[in-house]
Amino acid sequence: MVELRFRGRLELDFDRVRAVLQGPAERWLPGRRQADGTFLVRLRAGEPPLGLKREARVSVASAQPFGWGLVVPLEWRAAVHPSLYPVLLGYLRVEPVPEGGTRLRFDARYTPPGGGVGNAADRALLHRLARTTVERFFAEVTSGLRDAASGGVA
Repeated sequence: MVELRFRGRLELDFDRVRAVLQGPAERWLPGRRQADGTFLVRLRAGEPPLGLKREARVSVASAQPFGWGLVVPLEWRAAVHPSLYPVLLGYLRVEPVPEGGTRLRFDARYTPPGGGVGNAADRALLHRLARTTVERFFAEVTSGLRDAASGGVA
């Protein structure tokens, strides 16, 4: 099991961010909603022309109270050849900051497919790609939340 953690902050009132997360995920999640309720999200790692691009189907559960804030469970699977890629389980957490603003945290985990060979490949190279991909996804989610909570279009 591989764990990834990212943190961020929005200089926006927590109540506005909470209202966005309790509404439709289309307002803040990158990607297009599919007929099955998942979102088709383009994932990227590296820079063109050598960068990796894949699409994932992201499932989003309802925001739930968590401590002083909210938690939103997410899961993503590769849109094409899902058995060749790990399933990522993540939790987006948001909470108010005492001096103002909103703290964000994204905790995710995955198990590389392929048993021992998959684990070795992940340690050698693929973990860096996974980390970059999840970090960019978190940045896009943060940007979407910022836009939606400040009244912009996500």
